[in-house]
Amino acid sequence: METCESEKAKLLVITTKDQIADIKPYLPYGMTYAGIWDRGNEGTWIGWDGKEVLPTWKPGEPNGNTYQNCGCFVSNEIGLQDETCLYNHYFVCYKT
Repeated sequence: METCESEKAKLLVITTKDQIADIKPYLPYGMTYAGIWDRGNEGTWIGWDGKEVLPTWKPGEPNGNTYQNCGCFVSNEIGLQDETCLYNHYFVCYKT
């Protein structure tokens, strides 16, 4: 998020299959943070904008309990999965 702010932009919160499909053509192959997390209140997903969200998960997700607290997606798949927040994945910023 600090990188988005340094560009005077905001981290995009991605929660639906349609949103993933819309931005997939612009992303390199790999894991991308969706701008959501459930750290501090397991199972309640919050966007970086502070709003509660209802993500569209891949089958079997989320499955990481308290270890995986960030929502992510892989560029060649549809649906979100939970992942640890410690990895350096892609993310999407936007300007208003």
